[in-house]
Amino acid sequence: MSIIANTSTIEVLIDPSINEYGKLSRIEFLNRIRNVKSIRTRETKVSFYPNKNSPTLTNFEQLYQIINDGNFTFQTLTNNKLFAIGIPRKLYLWLRNTTISTLHKQLLHWYAAYYAFNSFQKFAEEEFDPLVLFEVKQILNTYYPENLKDSFNIDSIDDFKEHETKKKKALKHYNDISIKYTGSLPPEFLKNPYWNPISNIESNDPDWGLDRDCAFNILISYFNPLDWIRIIERNKEKMKEYYDDSLKRGSITENEIDEMLLQADEDTLERTESDSEMWMKWKYTFQNFEMRKEHKYSMLAKTESTVGFIYLNQDGNGATKIGWTTKTGKERISSIQTGNPTNVVERGRFSASSKKTENILHEMFKNKRARESGEWFHLSEEDIANILDSTWRNSNNIF
Repeated sequence: MSIIANTSTIEVLIDPSINEYGKLSRIEFLNRIRNVKSIRTRETKVSFYPNKNSPTLTNFEQLYQIINDGNFTFQTLTNNKLFAIGIPRKLYLWLRNTTISTLHKQLLHWYAAYYAFNSFQKFAEEEFDPLVLFEVKQILNTYYPENLKDSFNIDSIDDFKEHETKKKKALKHYNDISIKYTGSLPPEFLKNPYWNPISNIESNDPDWGLDRDCAFNILISYFNPLDWIRIIERNKEKMKEYYDDSLKRGSITENEIDEMLLQADEDTLERTESDSEMWMKWKYTFQNFEMRKEHKYSMLAKTESTVGFIYLNQDGNGATKIGWTTKTGKERISSIQTGNPTNVVERGRFSASSKKTENILHEMFKNKRARESGEWFHLSEEDIANILDSTWRNSNNIF
């Protein structure tokens, strides 16, 4: 079963300069594809584990460049002409909101901890790229040395309480080292190095697109070489090169190639593997790129939003809750105060279009969470001032 098919939200990013490969203006390019109604689309895997079958993180790094810079130029996700990619929502947010150096550190730290925490793991040096191996060994020697390894081993403990206590201490060590080494807690899918990453994700939360091969599943939408030559370039000499063997065998003639080129305008590209929705999203984003300067597909929400408020409530310990409500300030503080031994005060609130605004803010400040999960954060006064400032919110697309 397709993992992407079960993903509730896909962020679509397009190559805004794909017309330049055909040496065409944007208007000329759109004219060549005016009758196309669909685009070839399939799943592909982007590995984040540099084993012998995928020795580097090249595709992973290029995915990062596509998301953050809109740069498709050096992509190696496919040998075809890549028009767009579809990325699961949480993967997109992680790659969009984290620096590439932090991403590398988070992954390297998990590689090391996964080995240190699992006694059954066989650390096969030949699996890793030499540079990756060097970094992983440094992390192991510095933060997970052999004399600590027994404190992470929970396989031989039968007593449940002792097992959980030891695991809790080990995970605290992992989180502490993560903050020290990477500057933040690990991302959700790497939160527990005792497990394979996919086991860290709730079964009802498929928005990472993870599979058990330590890879993310994404969609790629593309023209194959023949599509590109016929519909975009319309170049007879290149068509002859493409069909060189067939021409030599006599299984195709030049007249037939001429006929193919004449019929290029009639090809809608509606194939078994094609996707009309991805084509619509690509075309809309491409057509509006010069005005919007946005290579990510974004349209009106399909479901009606519920207008409410984002509030910031602070307790006596300085922790601040970022929450969503449709209630008045007094009603909301009363419910939060229950069970909180310190005095809770509201620092401010603003009108928001939907509960999604709360999720965006939680994602933005996830590295400042007071606990591994939840709505309470260690925010600075500058953070609070920014969140309550409409100009800052608008510049960060928070509505």
